Amino acid sequence: MRLSLDVSGIKAKKPAPLPFLGMSPKGETLSANGGYFERNGKPWFPVMGEFHFSRFPCQRWEEELLKMKAGGVNVAATYVFWIHHEEIEGQWDWSGDRNLRGFVELCGKHGLYLLLRIGPWAHGECRNGGFPDWLLRKPFPLRQNNEGYFHFVRGFYHNIYQQVSGLLFSQGGPIIGVQLENEYGHVGGLTGEAGKEHLRTLKELAVEEGFDVPFYTATAWGGGVVVDDEMLPVLGGYVEAPWTQHTEELPANVNYLIKPFLNDTAIASDFRQVQDDGFTCDIHRYPFSTAELGGGLMPTHHRRVKVTGEDTQAMILSKLASGVNLIGYYMYHGGANPMGRHSSLEESRQSGGNNDYPKISYDFQAPLGEFGQANDAYHRLKLLHFFLGQFGGLLTAMETVIPSLNSTDAEDMDTPRLSVKTDGKAGFLFLNNYQRKRRMSRKELCISLKTTAGTVSFPTLSLQDGATAILPFGLSLDGVDLIWATAQPVGRIMADGTPEYLFVAPNGLLPQFALSDAAVSQLYNGRQTLEGRTCLLGVADPQRAMTVTLTGKQGPVRLRCLPYRAALSLAMLSAGQAVFFPDLVIDDGETVSLFSRAASAVVATAHSLPPQVYTDSVRVTSQGVDPQTGFFRHQLTLPAASTKLELVEIPCQKERVRAWKVEIGCEGTPVHDLFLQLHWAGSEARLYLDGRLAADTYYIDGVWDIGLSRFSLKEECDIRLEITAYRDGDDIFFDCPPRLEEGEACRIEKAALSAEYRIDLPLMSL
Repeated sequence: MRLSLDVSGIKAKKPAPLPFLGMSPKGETLSANGGYFERNGKPWFPVMGEFHFSRFPCQRWEEELLKMKAGGVNVAATYVFWIHHEEIEGQWDWSGDRNLRGFVELCGKHGLYLLLRIGPWAHGECRNGGFPDWLLRKPFPLRQNNEGYFHFVRGFYHNIYQQVSGLLFSQGGPIIGVQLENEYGHVGGLTGEAGKEHLRTLKELAVEEGFDVPFYTATAWGGGVVVDDEMLPVLGGYVEAPWTQHTEELPANVNYLIKPFLNDTAIASDFRQVQDDGFTCDIHRYPFSTAELGGGLMPTHHRRVKVTGEDTQAMILSKLASGVNLIGYYMYHGGANPMGRHSSLEESRQSGGNNDYPKISYDFQAPLGEFGQANDAYHRLKLLHFFLGQFGGLLTAMETVIPSLNSTDAEDMDTPRLSVKTDGKAGFLFLNNYQRKRRMSRKELCISLKTTAGTVSFPTLSLQDGATAILPFGLSLDGVDLIWATAQPVGRIMADGTPEYLFVAPNGLLPQFALSDAAVSQLYNGRQTLEGRTCLLGVADPQRAMTVTLTGKQGPVRLRCLPYRAALSLAMLSAGQAVFFPDLVIDDGETVSLFSRAASAVVATAHSLPPQVYTDSVRVTSQGVDPQTGFFRHQLTLPAASTKLELVEIPCQKERVRAWKVEIGCEGTPVHDLFLQLHWAGSEARLYLDGRLAADTYYIDGVWDIGLSRFSLKEECDIRLEITAYRDGDDIFFDCPPRLEEGEACRIEKAALSAEYRIDLPLMSL
């Protein structure tokens, strides 16, 4: 298919200002206009990740926030669940894992902004949507306009503000925004002018208590109430809808289409009380912002949805292609529900909810899991976030051009899905050929763009099923003019004083570069062709990195194109460096910490590691140049810990349940965490410690990874596992159903202990 687009008449956005502005004591400003967000007067692309502090052990908050930052997140978001802090009327608890102030201070310490979602109703798969039980017994309707309700909301807001006083952006702290309510008018509450009056009142109460922030937000999907000029509308989208009240397969998901301001009415459709799916504000007056793009999904008892890294990555790319200017993940980091003093605190049908969820687990299949594990989505998404960290300001101020031929039907596997973000001269071509649980047809696209600098003609792009890409054109890379590339930009680092741009080869595309007036001084694993004043570069071996050093208008510039699998191990450090490591990497500005599930791991660095990184416990062995990255490869080896695991089945009197006694041991080298890895089949699994429920899960794909360090296991601790059977005929939807044996699944197929090691290296040595 041939496609020609004339974008020469497109200009950079000149949006109208909006009444959202904040200034810190140091003079830093944050604002929003009709097209995008600004920081210090320049276009800014926020990447926001939800992490619920009260659902995670406070001892690990700092480490987990650094993992989020290492993944490219620059704004954290969190709910304040009322029931977590005032389960008993008048008895407030802001201690331990409920220490909101401590969490906010850690965000500020590590340069993360924070959006505080203060409800008062939250949902969040929490009991009563976060309302305490005692509030439900009051003699007035909740979430409506009456003084009885507002009296208690005022007290809730007052107590929140007492915890965060001095930590707002205007006070030099990290809190830049407040979300009021959640899905109001879409999931309960009032509609029309009465609904707007309610949200105005909530904002007035928050401001009266002291909440003075640049941004107030409200969820806008499904007819949710938003008050124009008082709050910013935020949207969302998930790859499936496990809250759907039936167990049938769903249609193809619309979030893989390229379409601006998509109103995803499937969100919380089980709660929806009105059928008005339109927007209640003038949505086009605001930047296209999201607060709930699914980093994963929670399984419900009746729908066990498996979310893959490809599912999430392709949806986020589709949103970027649709013009989104704030990516907000729900969730980015999973967690675990605390136990209440009078009940468990998860949403359940027994407590009046529409779905049953695990009592403890809130893993959410998020990029960072319940125990801090990084899954495939974390590594895939960070490549998009690194791209936004380097090019987001440029991207967000560009106009979005969506061709009229674009697919508008999620079940259409044959029509292309693409868009262009441009200012008329430069920009990015977005391509999506992925649709969850469908097979897209192969597409051969010949795309040319008429720009103010001339016509840009990409070579034929062959998109196989599942392919996605962001292809740049017309960019100046530190004085080197990039005409076009069929490789996806990732970010910029400095190596030996030379700026270096990292690219990744998109799935199925042959990476090529067209450069204007650039002289090649060094070329590794590449082919060079000159066509007049244009230099064409291609990768010789796609399984290895191509590195080229060019002489541009401002001096030498290096380009490095990585195979996709190698790029997934990339970590961008705070000092502008890069390392490649297959697991997690964090740094606090002084120390780089590598997390590995093996006592021997490989790290690739821009320079050979110097002797000062050698320690008594870590042996560093140089292995020359790594061909996949072009960096220096080093083997890091620690003495392996000695682990012991024994499972013995024991009698169980519960119906449809089998039980095992577990013996665990770990000696020798200290470990950062110890994971119990189970491959199992059934409906539900639970871990008990001395008779107390400590962890649980629903069957999704049969793999359960339990981090044990948070439980401070004592040698004499009684550890027990239980599995509830799934039987043929049980009304449950599975993406990956368990294998039945004689009509039933209730077994442990494999169990192992996996030690996680943490290796600390001085940042300056890298």
